[in-house]
Amino acid sequence: MHQDGYEDKIKFFGIGKTQHQSSLSNWTNGNNTSVCMDISPENLVWNDWNANQRDLFILDYQGNLISQQNISSGLPNNLQNTLLNLIEQIPNDQIQGDMNSDGGINVLDIVLISNLIFANEYSEIGDVNTDGILNILDIVILVNTIIGD
Repeated sequence: MHQDGYEDKIKFFGIGKTQHQSSLSNWTNGNNTSVCMDISPENLVWNDWNANQRDLFILDYQGNLISQQNISSGLPNNLQNTLLNLIEQIPNDQIQGDMNSDGGINVLDIVLISNLIFANEYSEIGDVNTDGILNILDIVILVNTIIGD
């Protein structure tokens, strides 16, 4: 998902407690899975999400909770299909350069593209001139769009 540009559209993550932080590596080693470490003993995030140990949460591109599933016995068999279905639901009418999908081009989009450039990452939406490279030329085009040139 990351290399295809969907990492900012579909989210999957776990919610852990700081008291279990020492066993977090079994979630995160060798992958990009996010885990929110909730501060024990309050566990406000844990409680708000009605989380259980080893629950996997999946959100769609609009931030709606699609799935909460315990993965103690392994990943769900339908995980790949679920993610592919969620990707198909993403509208492709996004404005070129609108990195945060807020419906307009602004300074935040420039900051987000700059971060991708510094991280040597690519985004088709950020590649405003569609040359297959995310670079300063894309930023210049966005600046000109913002100032009206």
